[in-house]
Amino acid sequence: LGVDVGGLDVTIHLGFPGSVASLRQQSGRAGRRQGESLSLLLAFEGPLDQHLMRHPEQLFGRSVESVQLDVHNLDVLQQHLTCAAAEAPLLPHMDAPFFGPRMG
Repeated sequence: LGVDVGGLDVTIHLGFPGSVASLRQQSGRAGRRQGESLSLLLAFEGPLDQHLMRHPEQLFGRSVESVQLDVHNLDVLQQHLTCAAAEAPLLPHMDAPFFGPRMG
């Protein structure tokens, strides 16, 4: 995320990356300077890739997926709290609804 690759005009995706959000983020790496770009999705033979090739509206005609955070997974919780604390001080009385009661 956030890597400036300069004059990238084209992205080629070998298989669906697993989420619409990821595909859009990767595609957005191209065309930053010139404004125009091309993004190619080369589908694998798997059922999900083939389904999306037959129904491209499911890639382009909808919003990205919502993020789900399992606050009961302590490894995930620790990483998210570390990242959040690097951006702004954590306030347990305000942040507990987002991170769960185990944040303290």
